[in-house]
Amino acid sequence: MNVKKRGNVSLFLISLLILTITSLGCSGAKKQVSKGGSEMNRAVTMQSSLDRISKTLKLNPDGTVSMDEKRPDYVSLNRGDLAFGKSLLASLNTMVRDRLVRVNPDITVEWLIKRPVSSQFVGKTSCTTHFWGETCLVDSSTTKKVCTGLEAGEGALIICGFIPVVDVACEIIEVIGAIPLEAEICPCADRGRSSNFHVTWIGAAWFTCN
Repeated sequence: MNVKKRGNVSLFLISLLILTITSLGCSGAKKQVSKGGSEMNRAVTMQSSLDRISKTLKLNPDGTVSMDEKRPDYVSLNRGDLAFGKSLLASLNTMVRDRLVRVNPDITVEWLIKRPVSSQFVGKTSCTTHFWGETCLVDSSTTKKVCTGLEAGEGALIICGFIPVVDVACEIIEVIGAIPLEAEICPCADRGRSSNFHVTWIGAAWFTCN
């Protein structure tokens, strides 16, 4: 992906991110009730929405993916799900048309080019690609390093130094900031546990503990 195209994609994704966060915020997520509560609810809200969206997907003849209004599960999608799903699929389908990725009949996703990992990455963490983005398994040692860096105020881009997220995600992580991510990963580090880093094509990102 050339620099000009990456820049245009980034602006597009940031716009969609604003729409998505606003929409999911209206979908019934609970308010913070204790320290770390809002971050946990954020992760649960995102994952629950992705689970509902995934049950409605169909692969089109041209290789793109869409939500099938004829599927019984489609009626369970709320306004936030619809906005989130449309934003994610718009980004995924752009990559399909640009021949960067291929979607298989089971809606698994494969890169057709060398995976565009951040040039800052120096670690060995592994990632899996999905229709909505990527999940990266972060071992306990790296989890601790990321937490320490975030607590020290190094900023969210430290994530790209330890976790091989795709390069466009790093551009957006810088815009999002580190505060909610720190509140999610540091409890994992404090308990000596590994974590998973989830990042969508439109920049919504969160950590969960293993």
